[in-house]
Amino acid sequence: LEKTKSKAEELKNVFNNYSDVKKVLDDCTVGTEKWRKKLQESNDVILEILDKYPELKNIEGAWGKNSNGELWIDEDAFNQVEDIYSQREEALRYAVDY
Repeated sequence: LEKTKSKAEELKNVFNNYSDVKKVLDDCTVGTEKWRKKLQESNDVILEILDKYPELKNIEGAWGKNSNGELWIDEDAFNQVEDIYSQREEALRYAVDY
């Protein structure tokens, strides 16, 4: 139960981190050295997220790559995965109670 709960909370933190990295990338001028560095950083974050939360890979349209080579993840997909963890937590809590 505790592991599931921490995964749901962790997912919120991961999304906030992704949003911060994405904002910095979006503020860079495409093609500059700074942009390339932030693009790599952003893509590394996405790959780490997809590795850690494989459920995202199974949601159609949850992630992709744009024409500049930037990987992205849809916020709705994060919400769906968060719901999955919340449902697991609720099911485990119910099972523990009975």
